[in-house]
Amino acid sequence: MAGFKTGLALGVIMTGGAALWALDKEGSEPIRFPTKSVYLASDYISVVGSIVGDEPQESERPVNNMVTMVCRAERMACDFTSINEVSPGYLGLPLTDTLAVRQWNDREMVADSLVAPGADGPCNYYEVRVIFEGEDVTYTRLPNPEADQDRCKEFYGDGKALRQWRIDDGKGSFDYEPGK
Repeated sequence: MAGFKTGLALGVIMTGGAALWALDKEGSEPIRFPTKSVYLASDYISVVGSIVGDEPQESERPVNNMVTMVCRAERMACDFTSINEVSPGYLGLPLTDTLAVRQWNDREMVADSLVAPGADGPCNYYEVRVIFEGEDVTYTRLPNPEADQDRCKEFYGDGKALRQWRIDDGKGSFDYEPGK
């Protein structure tokens, strides 16, 4: 009977240890957002994916996120929504923006978040470029020429005012390779 109790105790300990390991591993996994999807029509564009970068250090890349963008030619505007994983397993609030379409031709569509001239806006703005052939989507953060440059010096302290990333499969995707 003592052998049975010892075996049962060891089984409980091993099962508990395996369960704790699995929970810890699951807690450190990034949230799995949908993979990149691009739909193109002559007057409509839809993009879903994650903003990802190729910087060698993980801290230089965007956090795990998901973005959606819907653009309509008749409005010459895009509705842009993003949501970030703020810590393992937790999402921040969705952020929405309306981007002005600056260019829409047979080759590409370019939209940005630059506020109206003369407005003292944020230190940066972003541009999204959809290249129709190959369905490549770039996301570029640029310094805002209308912003108070003295106020923005702290923001650009690392000298990296311009960042170019892409909208693609994110960290939670099964085929994601860091830096690729």
